[in-house]
Amino acid sequence: MAEKHFASEEDFGQFMKDVQLVADLLLLPNKEMENVDLDGDGQIDGFQFELGNPLYTAQPLSSIRGFSLAINGEEIDPEKITFILRKNRINLKSVSTIPELWWRYGEIIHVFVEKPGGLKPGKYQVECSLTMTPAFYTFYPENTALSTRTTMIVK
Repeated sequence: MAEKHFASEEDFGQFMKDVQLVADLLLLPNKEMENVDLDGDGQIDGFQFELGNPLYTAQPLSSIRGFSLAINGEEIDPEKITFILRKNRINLKSVSTIPELWWRYGEIIHVFVEKPGGLKPGKYQVECSLTMTPAFYTFYPENTALSTRTTMIVK
């Protein structure tokens, strides 16, 4: 357990606060969402936004143990979420089964949400939570849950 690397519970608590600060900066690095026409038929199929790797090193996609998303307080059905990493489209329920595809530190995953018609232009409260089990020995707890909440814009 990660706590054994710290002199006190207080030191570990401060470490996790620092991790959360990093998550706030890296998880949702761009405060914009965009509507997307996936098949070029002129119809908006959904919207997408950027998700950054919050851990300090590359991690296999299989290290992702959970992801949740809410827009203006409405939970998004995980069946409607797809991760796009380097032209690879992976539905959320399959992410934990793909150890051969690595998400590099600082690299962006585009999170696509199936929603015919997309989102209307405006501001949205976005809450997202990512749970990962680091692939390497680290100071992070085994199932590190990082969450952030921010306002994002659709133009």
